[in-house]
Amino acid sequence: MRPANTVIGSVRQNAVLLDATRGNVLDMESTSNKLFNAVISAGVSPRDTEIVELAAQARNDLVTLVEDAIERGELRLDQMFDTNYRLVPGTNPELYRTQFSDWADANWRPLFDRLRTSHPNVIMCSAADMNGFLPTHVTEHSRKPIGDLAHDTKYCRNGRIMLGGADHLAKASQAPFFMSVYRQEGDGTNYLVVRNVYTPVIVQGRRWGDFEVAYQIRG
Repeated sequence: MRPANTVIGSVRQNAVLLDATRGNVLDMESTSNKLFNAVISAGVSPRDTEIVELAAQARNDLVTLVEDAIERGELRLDQMFDTNYRLVPGTNPELYRTQFSDWADANWRPLFDRLRTSHPNVIMCSAADMNGFLPTHVTEHSRKPIGDLAHDTKYCRNGRIMLGGADHLAKASQAPFFMSVYRQEGDGTNYLVVRNVYTPVIVQGRRWGDFEVAYQIRG
């Protein structure tokens, strides 16, 4: 039987190695996404470029919806940029609401639903602010929580705050679009590898966040 101090030492050493491995994986993921961005930006992948153009048009449409609503007095800019995330009690994963949530549910969600079914390669679409907050989502993933973790993780995404490594890179980018490849969360156990295009959402000269389209090249 090994002495306790030897076991503790081994655990600590393994923890260091695990952290180093995780860091290497994240570095490789970042490098891969930069290369992916370079390839798509060069215009040498027409099928990806098609999705980029689709995302940009949908982003323009959702910005127009906001600007028209502000002009009519139906929405205020400060409501859209509200970052007072109010926790919805009893939710797991945690869901939040802001002053923008109700408007987004009523006006952005139908656009997301249409886009999701408009192209066979599109898997999902959504919009998140600079902190990763999703005020709404497609109808299929905006269900009422039932208290089952797998169900609520997969189907209750309107109100989640999700900010991963690729999200940070996208929000730091000033480019017209940002590409990534990542594992899309399913029920918390199963994941789907997708390509993702981020397009910046700018309203009255101020960046709110990004509109995203997740897709797979099929056939």
